[in-house]
Amino acid sequence: MNMVFDDGNAAMITILLSLASYLIPIILIVIGFLIIFRLISRIERRADERVEIEKQQIEMQQKQLNEISELKNKIDKIDSLLKEID
Repeated sequence: MNMVFDDGNAAMITILLSLASYLIPIILIVIGFLIIFRLISRIERRADERVEIEKQQIEMQQKQLNEISELKNKIDKIDSLLKEID
């Protein structure tokens, strides 16, 4: 099959090529923004997870400090009772 380009086909191809030359950079820019947005979202999610882990660690440390304080008070009471006995 021989394709013969007349003026109508050539004009249509020229229009499509010029349109593609405008659309390709726009599409690439949109894809770039989508990639950047996904990266930022992923980084933010990881940061939120780290904050949550730190909160849990702080709560655990606070519980441990409270338990140590209670044990210290009990030891002080036992010590004072022993001193009273002597």
